[in-house]
Amino acid sequence: AGYDGAAQIPAALDEIARTAAGRPVLAVELDLAARPEWADWGRDFLRRNPAMEEILLADARGEGWWVGRPPLGTADQAEALALGDPAFRSRWRNPGLVTGLRLRDRWQSWGETPPIAAYLKELRLAAGLSASEVAASIDANPGLKEELRSYRMSSVTPRHIQYAEAGRRLPVAFPLLRRMAEVYGVDVRRLVLASNRSQYPEIPESLWSTEHYPLYLESQADLGRIRHFQAMREEGKDPVREFSWLLFSARKNPDLYRTIPDIAAAHSLTQTELAAWELGQRSGVPSLQKMAEIATALALPVDRVIHAVNRTYYPGLPLETLFPGQAIYINSKEHDPEYVRAYAERPGSVGQYVFAARKRLEDRPGRSAWSREQGYDPNYLYEREGNRVKILEGNLSDWSELFRRLAIPNDLLRTLAKTHGKILMTAPVHLLAENGRPQELAEQSGLSAGTITSLSRLRHVPRAETIRDLSEAFPDLDAGSLYLRAHPEMSFFFPELDLKKNLSELELGEGQIRRAASFHLGSALFAYRHDGGLGMPAVAERLGVQKQTVSLYESVFVRIQKPEILSGLADLLGLDRRMIYLHYNPEILDIFPRGDAPPGETPAIDSRSFLREANKTYDRSNLRRHLMAAMGRQRLLRNLSPELSPVERVAQALQVSEAEAKKFVGEARILNLEDIRFLMSRLPALDYAQWYGHFHRSSLTYFLGQEPGGNIDYRTPAGLPPRAEGPGELWEGLHEQIVRNGAPLPANQARRLRSAIEQGSRLDTMTLARLAREQGLDRRWLFFHFRRPELAPILGAAPKP
Repeated sequence: AGYDGAAQIPAALDEIARTAAGRPVLAVELDLAARPEWADWGRDFLRRNPAMEEILLADARGEGWWVGRPPLGTADQAEALALGDPAFRSRWRNPGLVTGLRLRDRWQSWGETPPIAAYLKELRLAAGLSASEVAASIDANPGLKEELRSYRMSSVTPRHIQYAEAGRRLPVAFPLLRRMAEVYGVDVRRLVLASNRSQYPEIPESLWSTEHYPLYLESQADLGRIRHFQAMREEGKDPVREFSWLLFSARKNPDLYRTIPDIAAAHSLTQTELAAWELGQRSGVPSLQKMAEIATALALPVDRVIHAVNRTYYPGLPLETLFPGQAIYINSKEHDPEYVRAYAERPGSVGQYVFAARKRLEDRPGRSAWSREQGYDPNYLYEREGNRVKILEGNLSDWSELFRRLAIPNDLLRTLAKTHGKILMTAPVHLLAENGRPQELAEQSGLSAGTITSLSRLRHVPRAETIRDLSEAFPDLDAGSLYLRAHPEMSFFFPELDLKKNLSELELGEGQIRRAASFHLGSALFAYRHDGGLGMPAVAERLGVQKQTVSLYESVFVRIQKPEILSGLADLLGLDRRMIYLHYNPEILDIFPRGDAPPGETPAIDSRSFLREANKTYDRSNLRRHLMAAMGRQRLLRNLSPELSPVERVAQALQVSEAEAKKFVGEARILNLEDIRFLMSRLPALDYAQWYGHFHRSSLTYFLGQEPGGNIDYRTPAGLPPRAEGPGELWEGLHEQIVRNGAPLPANQARRLRSAIEQGSRLDTMTLARLAREQGLDRRWLFFHFRRPELAPILGAAPKP
């Protein structure tokens, strides 16, 4: 929609409200810079339009005012908020009931105008007034004499009106022209437009037009400004971006018209320097104080004046690129241009952020003045804004305090420390730099004060669980950087993590995470050995570990921390390195952001849900709990001292040595079949299937397989003899299967195998795997055939096929 002059905006808003079709909210973007009086416009609008509840007035940059009242409330209940006020969003009640539009000044679409002399006479006659009546009405205005002083006029007489209508003494002095427009009831801009067109038809209108009004040309001095703008345009420059244009166009605003003598008389600005600035003559860059006075005199935001000065006097400085949206006052006496050029060569430096923050302070202080005011050495800011002081572990507290005083977000310090500093901005160092009280941090995080202090001084490599706990206690913590610094080998497993490039997001999908949680290293390693016919020594040599370590890997959970072993296992078993690292370090799910989780949302799988899945096969604490419960039910713990350790209690309750008892309660201890049978004989309430399955899961998975839910498949295979307990029966059953498959054993091998079985030897799993592989026998059948006594307590008296 359009309006004719700022004075007509309220009427235009009322017209829009009448066509709002029951929508109680009006949102309008104006082509003016936001002003405080817009809040009053909003209140008056709600008084005039009782059906409306809210109005939002904004400029093109999104600045402005919201005015609203409760539904069915009165205009006196209206409240006004700036759009930048955080409370605005909570008050904005009806975003779905909005009439929204842009309101634009229509003056540039006005048609042809008559010559100014004829136009003035036409308007007077249409008003039915004589020249004397017009002069008397104008001269009665109390403020007129003050406005006419710079024109060397003391009053308005009928002769002034007659001369203007006769085309003599044109252009008319602007105070007189404006009063004539008021008397005739016409927008003064129409008279300005008619005057410029008739008096200076040879000048392109674009040289004296702004977005909201034409610039009134009333003297030879004004024509000098126009010639200056014309010359700039011929040089390929845009005069509208220049300081001279801002001064001249703002001074010619019909609502706030000022002559140079008017401005000089009211402020500490001389007519000479004002004229020189408007003509683009280099009379020196205006100081910050003079820019503030110009802004006050012309009712302009001081930022707009600073931007125009910078574009005119420092055209080579990339200020709008380095400091987008910020008005940077350039103080050449403090070598600001040299600093900005240095920032352009190295954008994003810590000095640039400090420089910008100081320039945002209300009075835009100089470096030395601010340093002295804050109790620093006068050169303090020169060194830091000049990037001559790096962010080091030893001066981190100093940097943190500087950022606090300049109101720079501390998370930016963390980012800058990683990018440009000599250290990584890790959690404890950062937190102590801000707080410096380990005891308070310990209480907040749940960690000991000694741990906090040690971490802050990097005395030891923090564990993943410690970093996770810190990140939960301090949400703004850069836990990923701390972890990568403590565990740089992680980048080998997750190449997407790069401290130098500030990349810390895991490329892990939910499917990969679930596979890592259900992964069982013992089963994978057991299958690899038995499929390839490899003994434990051969695998141990390839991994660089002891034979006993391979046995532990296959039988119980051992947390592997050495990256070379994890990498070796991944290569040996053909596994994704990410998966095996995650399997042993699930805390990284809580420490690093992931690409599969939308910003701000908690991922579907964290370390706790990961461990719940993994512990279905690994968790030995369940066995210990059942062991203690069974001993308690049999009252074996009744007379034991509560101060005894778990090992001592088990040893005394079961009447075994402490060395034997450690096997039952220790983490990395393997129970063989005899150990399990011993426990069952002493504690019949224990679940044999649970204990046997825990320590033999690798072999059970390999020979019997798993059900879809992950449980061992104990279904009896077809063709299994009903009884095969004696050595002779075991051999006969095996021999029958071999003959049936048509792949007989060589005679010597058959004799050795028969002899071993008939002598009561327990065939090891490697032999069973070789028979299955070389003779084509069913692995399930072989395992059931030779392990039936072990499986009987699980299968029951009459297992179903």
